[in-house]
This record gives sequence, C-alpha cells and structure tokens, in this order.
Amino acid sequence: MDKTPPEIDVAKITADDNNTSATIEVNISDDNTIVSQKWALGNKDKAYFQTSGNEFTGNSFTVEDNGTYTIYAKDAAGNESVKSFDVVDVIDKIPPTINLNADYVEGSNKKKVKISATFEGATKEYRWAMIDNTGNLTYKWLNPESNEASFEVENNGTYEVCAKDQANNETCEKITITLIDNVGPIITHWKQNGYSNKENGFKITTYITDINGVTVQGWAKGKREVSFFKAENEDTENDEKNLAEGKWKQIENNEFTVYENGTYTIFAEDELENRSVEWVVVSEILDGAPEITLSEQTSYSNTEVTITADIEANDSGIALQKFASGVQKPLFFRSNGTTFTGTTFKVDKNGLYTVYVKDGAGNEQVETILVTKVDKKKPEITIDEINVFSKVSIPVNVNIVDPSETINNENNETVDAGASGVALTKWAKGEYDVDYFEKGGTMFTGNSFEVTENGVYTVYAIDKAGNATVE
Repeated sequence: MDKTPPEIDVAKITADDNNTSATIEVNISDDNTIVSQKWALGNKDKAYFQTSGNEFTGNSFTVEDNGTYTIYAKDAAGNESVKSFDVVDVIDKIPPTINLNADYVEGSNKKKVKISATFEGATKEYRWAMIDNTGNLTYKWLNPESNEASFEVENNGTYEVCAKDQANNETCEKITITLIDNVGPIITHWKQNGYSNKENGFKITTYITDINGVTVQGWAKGKREVSFFKAENEDTENDEKNLAEGKWKQIENNEFTVYENGTYTIFAEDELENRSVEWVVVSEILDGAPEITLSEQTSYSNTEVTITADIEANDSGIALQKFASGVQKPLFFRSNGTTFTGTTFKVDKNGLYTVYVKDGAGNEQVETILVTKVDKKKPEITIDEINVFSKVSIPVNVNIVDPSETINNENNETVDAGASGVALTKWAKGEYDVDYFEKGGTMFTGNSFEVTENGVYTVYAIDKAGNATVE
C-alpha cells in the first residue's frame, strides 16, 4: 500500500520581459500517478484544494502578482501534499513617480522658465512635451542624471513629463506654466466723439496695461512697427502739433492730440522690455468753414422781416447757428447771440445783422446782411392851402411821401431803409379815422383830387408795409 505523498519542488521562477508576470517551474515526483495538481495565491492547506485552486498541467504555471503561493499535488493512491513559496520583487506593476517644479531661468528677464523633474523608480525612458490644442504631442527625450532632469521653455502653457521603468510601467505628470511674460502691454484706445478741425486737433485717449508695469508709452505718425520706437527717434523738443518727421513722442496723461487725418501708431513697453503697438486711423478732422448765404424777404413789413440763411457745411454737419445785430466776429458768439434752428429767423429793426455758424468739427464762419425791409413809419400827408373859388369844383392839392430812415452799411456808408412806398390814397368828405377807409373813401392817384362842396375833407394814405394815416 502507497502511503507516501508526492514531493513538490519549486525549480525556477522566471519573470517575463516586461516584469509583468512570472513563470513558476515545478517538479512533482511520486511513485504513483499524479491525478491532480493545483496552485493558489496565499498560504493554503490541503482542505482548501478540495474545492478550490487553479488546475495546471505540465510542470509550470504563470502568476501576475508578487506574493505567497501554494502548490498542491495528489497521487492515484489519494496521498496529498502542499508546498508554499514566495514570489518577491519579480513582478513590477508599480509605475515610477515624478515630481515637477518650475522657476525662472537666471538672466532671462522672466522670459524663460526651467522645469525640473525628479524621478523615483524610473529606469528606462524619460520624455517631455508641451500640450497644444490639437492633442498631437511631440515628445522630446530627457537624459537624467541621478534621477533628476530639467528643460527650459519660453512659452506659457501646460507641459507633460513621462517616465517608464524596466517593466514598462509609465507615469505622466503635467505642470502648467504661467510665469513667462513675453507679451507686450495691452493697448486700448478711444477716439473723441464727433469731428474736429486742424486748429483744435483730434484727441485720442489710451488705456495701457501690463502685469509687469508699463515703462514707456508713445505715439507717432504713420503705421510703425515696434522697432521704430528707439530712443534716438524720440522728439523731446517740439509739441504735438509740430512733431518732427520720423520721430515719436511720449504719451502724457494717457492722451495725445493729432492735427491731421491719417494713420497713427500707439506704442508701449513693459518692465521686461516686451513691446507692442496698435494702429489708429483718424479721418474725423474736417477743414473748411461753413458757407453762409443770407437773403432778406422781398416785401416790406411794419412788424418784422424774415431772414433766410442758406448754409452749406461739411460731413460733420451744423452744430450751432446764431444771429446778432451789428457786425460781429466769431469770438462774440461764444457767449452771445440768439440761437436759431432751421433756415430762417426774424428781426424787427433795420440795420446790420451777423449770422454765425459752427460745424461739428468746430469750424466757424460769420456772414453779415443789411436789413432794409422794416417799415414802421406812416406816410406823411401835406395839403396845400386852398385859395381858389369856383362855382363848380376846386382842386385839392396834396403831397404824400413815405419817409425812410437812415442806417449805415458794412462800409459805414449812409443808406436809406424802410421806405416801402405809398400803396393807396383816398379821400372822403367829413372827418374820419383810418379804419373808415378800409372800405370807404374815394381812391385817387397823383397829387390832387376835385371836390364840389364846401366842408371838411379827410385824406388817407397807406404804404406797402401797411402803415396808414389820415390828414
């Protein structure tokens, strides 16, 4: 009778090329036939293998983890045996560790950063890449010394460092760089509202920011690049209006004024000597004062007359229009004069008047007109003394004139104004006021009319402005 259990010997433990699994070679010997051979992870007894364990054939099996294992064997007589053994540091599934940090490269003026990497457990492969928006990474190789390596970068962004060990376990770590300042200041500008002219100039306001502070800001005529703004090109002598050709000026109080249309360049430099420019096109400077044509109404009035002002202005439009009596200069209208809208205004006295117009660009113009159509004087009636006797009729001789007033024109010459002329003459027997003659009375022409009766008579006259009188 066979009562001897099988003998189990672990002959060899061999890791695969990647150290991710190991082949266990065993020798199981017995005088009888081996009817069952199993293995299990852990330290197991015979009872365990009655219902559990991993069957294997031949003289080897494969495991994928370090640890304690048990081999079980049973012969045809029912004899059993188990043997435990350890797989230590054969299988490697632990990836390396990577520690990353970053700092400025000395002497780079904060335009380069060194990324330093420390590796633990990495023995095979080291590489790094910048992560771009495409997701296609182009790796560069690292050759560390004493488990440390570094590389320099000139752009902000996210960088990835990867490392492998001999078992091809790989670790990748990311670091985001925001320290690098290789960007020039951010330039924002505003142009003044509306239009202007060459005399007043056109104002441009700037707002320039940079994380490291702005040290220089300037402007120049034309479309310039950053290389133009050299110290030797700065104009420190002239004012803005007389900026020398091919020069640039410092911007003071975040604004500057230009006096010609065209392209201008705004320049800024930060503490790290990063530079930037922005271009602005000015087309709002409009020259040429408005043109004013004045005319007086053709008819006379005994109250007020209408003056028409035909004004032609540039694209900036009309900003202000005023009038005043007398001959005035534009300066007068800064705080005086009567504002009017549209194309007409009314005056109630004869004389010189000045019209002032300012366009949206600030160009000013004045024009004068001599008003003569205001007639507020009544006609003057003179009746000759009657020394003639007649049995039938006698003539009444009258002298009717429409008086004028004397005014001075722009050349200070005396001229007559306000004489609209006699429009209608009437007479009536009896004593009447002017209202009677609106419908009553007998019209006559010339300087006389005939009467056939003795008595009181009234002579009436009205001029073309509507002034009426009786005598």
